[in-house]
Amino acid sequence: MIQKKVLSNGLTVVYQKQDMKSVTINVSVKAGCLYEPDEIMGVSHFLEHMLFNGTTNRTQLQILSEVENLGGELNAATASDRTYYYVKMVKKHFDIALDVISDMIQNSNFPNELYEREKGIVLDEINMVHDTPRHQQWILFHDALFKDHPASKRVLGTEETITNLTREQLFDYYRKMYVPENMVITIVGNVENVFEKVEEKFVFTGKKPSLSKIPLQENEGSNIIETREIQQSYMILGYSVPKRTHEDSYPLDIIKAVLGRGQSGWIFDEVRNKRGLAYDVGAYLDTSVDYGFFGVYINCHKKNFEKVKKLIFEQFERLQGLTEKELIDAKNYIEGDFILEHEDTEDEAQEISFWELCNEAEDFDKYVKRIKSVKLEEVKEIAKKYFTENYSEAIIQQKN
Repeated sequence: MIQKKVLSNGLTVVYQKQDMKSVTINVSVKAGCLYEPDEIMGVSHFLEHMLFNGTTNRTQLQILSEVENLGGELNAATASDRTYYYVKMVKKHFDIALDVISDMIQNSNFPNELYEREKGIVLDEINMVHDTPRHQQWILFHDALFKDHPASKRVLGTEETITNLTREQLFDYYRKMYVPENMVITIVGNVENVFEKVEEKFVFTGKKPSLSKIPLQENEGSNIIETREIQQSYMILGYSVPKRTHEDSYPLDIIKAVLGRGQSGWIFDEVRNKRGLAYDVGAYLDTSVDYGFFGVYINCHKKNFEKVKKLIFEQFERLQGLTEKELIDAKNYIEGDFILEHEDTEDEAQEISFWELCNEAEDFDKYVKRIKSVKLEEVKEIAKKYFTENYSEAIIQQKN
């Protein structure tokens, strides 16, 4: 059962006891490009990189060695609306894990000699994504779908914003966003005195930042087409949908399971299994902390695009004939996938932190029950509500 406590400095700590040999500490911060000023777009991701480069107490190598010398794992990731760090270790090393990650979060000093070097690494990452169509297509899709909406901003930033980002701007953003009331710490494993130990290590203070309210993007329909010297073409089409806490997100989970689960989802089955029109095809749903989108992605020869699009919209229409048996199958898939995905302490800690940022950690334990309560007519109504002719589309196509 999930336990939760808000410490005296305003930091939320969540503990999920699991009888496993490992323990994971996840620190999630409500910081991402969604909330960044345009001129420093990408600062959240760049900051994530810099937190590994040294503190007032440890060098970069010492941070990594203290964890890896004990067989542990230390890593991080940045999304549009959150950044998270985690350390996973054998549970007897919990105190070391907590000491390292608390030092990183509170005492990073962004060494001058590593600052410009890290810029070069991030710029290489930006170029790598641009040169990889299966990654770049999602950036173009966001450009088409969200236009001037905050969700159109790029997690990595741009060459211009990263090049011009100053160390002072980075420090200012760090001090503003990395404060107790803007983050949550989740610990999954079997360790003693969790809340006391976290309170002893996380002693920082700071005022909660005022973040802009993110509106729902209306689906207006837009497309972006880019032509390259490549052998295959890539397409995503889809829609803006509400964030995780919206009641429509649960029927949308059902729809994603029907259309896009594994190799038996309707879209994969019709496009690849039955007709062989594409190698890579599937559906993706992201109902996140402050925004959401649904997209169908295809990798095939561009001559097949219109055939594939016709099949996709036929599957959208087919949802109006969804049966109770198909609904039950989708619910069973979601339940099984949810359980298996969170058998690992790292994955479970990340997911619990996500739910706490959205609303409250306890929603994690209620998720499967909420999915099982979705009615057949709800699914049909939500499909009709969102899957309209006002779709947005991004294409990276071959020349010939």
